Amino acid sequence: MPNRFYLETSVIRSYLIGHSSIKELLKQKLKNQIKITSNFVKMEFNRSLIQDLIEFYFVLSRSSTISDAIKYWSEDFHSRKIKNVNTSITDVFAELNDKDISLGLLNLRNSIKILINGFNFLINRYDQNNSKCYLSNYNFDFKSFNTDIEVENEFAKFLIYFKENCANKCNIINLINNSGENFEKILKHNSKKENFKTQQDNIIKVLKLESSKKISCISCKLIGDTIIAFECPSYSILLTLDKIYEDLCPLLNLNFELIPSVRSLKPLSIS
Repeated sequence: MPNRFYLETSVIRSYLIGHSSIKELLKQKLKNQIKITSNFVKMEFNRSLIQDLIEFYFVLSRSSTISDAIKYWSEDFHSRKIKNVNTSITDVFAELNDKDISLGLLNLRNSIKILINGFNFLINRYDQNNSKCYLSNYNFDFKSFNTDIEVENEFAKFLIYFKENCANKCNIINLINNSGENFEKILKHNSKKENFKTQQDNIIKVLKLESSKKISCISCKLIGDTIIAFECPSYSILLTLDKIYEDLCPLLNLNFELIPSVRSLKPLSIS
């Protein structure tokens, strides 16, 4: 009988754009298994990786060279955004002339399309959806991927959609209100991990925002790891590369499996 794996965002991202050793490990691990995720994870994938690549697309379209676009993007204050793009474009611009912006844009939009399709093909089914995230409802209209103008219109529509505050269109407040006991377990837990301590601080912030009726889409972003854990089906195994789940899953009585990092699989040897 196949395993039922609940894939959180880091696993899906690594499966699609990760180091070759991680991609091969995940490919073998998930072969002939049931791959489950949540609508919230789909939203996180779009809000992070796809949104960053589309924003970079517009930077590239307004740059004189590919290297200028990469350098401009690298000035961003958010290291995650820089990492998302730099990891994704390794093959997109391979063997391109630095001034070949048109071909670079073509390769980039094809890469974005492949990533979105890759996500959809990977997942067998969605489960839970207790947050009822409005942003997760976005579906790309690939019929528009013909001319540069049509592509930019589709990309611009996506960016506008994802910059909207949709807290009044989701179920996050009810999810928060119904999860008091689990939040209490998490807040009482004593962990040495900095990312878990940060998540605890973020939960306190979000609970204060909820009590003052100031919940926004940023609130979900602050406690995304916790929401993903809350939506993990009890019958599945949460598959992750994020060590925060070593604490979250036992607290919530969830089965989980941690995939080692690429630095663990391939330690850097300096002679």
